[in-house]
Amino acid sequence: TWTPVTTPSQLTFNYDLNVLPSGVLLIFSNGKVHRSANNGNSWITLNISAINDVYRSVVNSAGHVFVAGDQLHLSVDEGLTWQTVGRPN
Repeated sequence: TWTPVTTPSQLTFNYDLNVLPSGVLLIFSNGKVHRSANNGNSWITLNISAINDVYRSVVNSAGHVFVAGDQLHLSVDEGLTWQTVGRPN
């Protein structure tokens, strides 16, 4: 069965969603990271100035989140903080 959950109000049609091994949900939209640690019942929005357009996001088996846009970004703490790890040539 499906259960509706709330979504962040700032979402546009262009977004990317990841579910981390811990159950944390991350949505990337409009240069913002939206994070829910309670199955989508509530969300916090993190303004990460380095993350602009998101073309793709993936989570590895360790729960590290990689976001590809005009640069490659990495979070090792479930989306709370980010570091830029590369830029395409």
